Amino acid sequence: MNFLYLASTISPVLLLIYLLPPDWEKLQKRCEAPFLRWPLYTRVKRIIGNLLWPSYYQPIDKLLPLDCRSPIYSLNNDAVYYITSMLPPADAAAFVLSCRAIWQAAGGQNFLTRLSKSDESCLDFFERIEADYPKHVLCYRCKKFHSHCRSPSGLKPDACDTESSVHFLGPPKDYRTWHLTYRQAKEVMNHYRFGPTHGRCAPKAIHYHTFAQEINQYQHYVKGVWNFDMKFIGNNLILREDIWIKYKLDGHLSTSDAVSMCEGWNKHLSLGRAMGTNDELHSCYRCPYSSSEREIQVSYLRYKPGYGLLRSTLWENLGACQNSDTDLWNHGTWFNPCTFSPLAIDPAELRYKHHFDTRLPARDHSGWKVNFW
Repeated sequence: MNFLYLASTISPVLLLIYLLPPDWEKLQKRCEAPFLRWPLYTRVKRIIGNLLWPSYYQPIDKLLPLDCRSPIYSLNNDAVYYITSMLPPADAAAFVLSCRAIWQAAGGQNFLTRLSKSDESCLDFFERIEADYPKHVLCYRCKKFHSHCRSPSGLKPDACDTESSVHFLGPPKDYRTWHLTYRQAKEVMNHYRFGPTHGRCAPKAIHYHTFAQEINQYQHYVKGVWNFDMKFIGNNLILREDIWIKYKLDGHLSTSDAVSMCEGWNKHLSLGRAMGTNDELHSCYRCPYSSSEREIQVSYLRYKPGYGLLRSTLWENLGACQNSDTDLWNHGTWFNPCTFSPLAIDPAELRYKHHFDTRLPARDHSGWKVNFW
């Protein structure tokens, strides 16, 4: 009775070990070292596996026959070098890292080191993974990813924002730091390009979008309103600057100030002194290189004789916010305007006007009511 009880308590695994004593040295050589450090259950499981299925647990220490191997292993060094030279840097690195044979044929670490030293290779690789970083912006100046701008963002003398591109917003005589940096424009671009989880929309990226200013002195009266907006049109980012200037027609200072305030920080497609005439006009221009457009109107205020309205709308094409030849996003900056000979076009030929709201804003960026008329 005691024997039956003892036999029932012994597991079949232990019975198999006692009935079929294995060759410990042979099993230890087949298994990975250190065999004796494994837990008891793992050692027993591996011993039974070697006894029942010896071919399954035997490690493969030999390469497959040549007829069973992939054709990529049969490529000679010249073919591998030709393929790596034709592929883009990111694809070439992935191809070299695919297997040991390609790694050795291409030169291994020396090949990857040459790829990492090229700035174009790094930027090309960063552009391909930019969609995987929804809360960051690729900076071509620093060649790395930056986090989103704070609200509002500050300009520092040693920051890359001051070296890439700065669009100053608001009245030209207001020396406060109202600006649009490359990082903010890139956020809006990524928002439209990759989806709502990336970047920010234009109202959130441009913290200050409507400004009002008034100069009221003896024989000198000028009042202006500035409104800014951005939209994604034709795979390009378009910055709209809409300006309303009311001034006295019989005052020379008023007329000159109206022209300078209308031109603002950037003189893209401006008419210069032609805008200072007291004659009514309606002109539209387009830059032949950047496709930026500007509409300028001078009209008399019928309800207020002796006053004129200077209306200027600039649709500046900021491009795709991608890299340029000089590693800088330098188109359309205030120090590099479109000074080329503009093309005169009809108002019906304007491409961007119908995408934006042309009404005068009711309130400025601080929430104050705009009292213009």
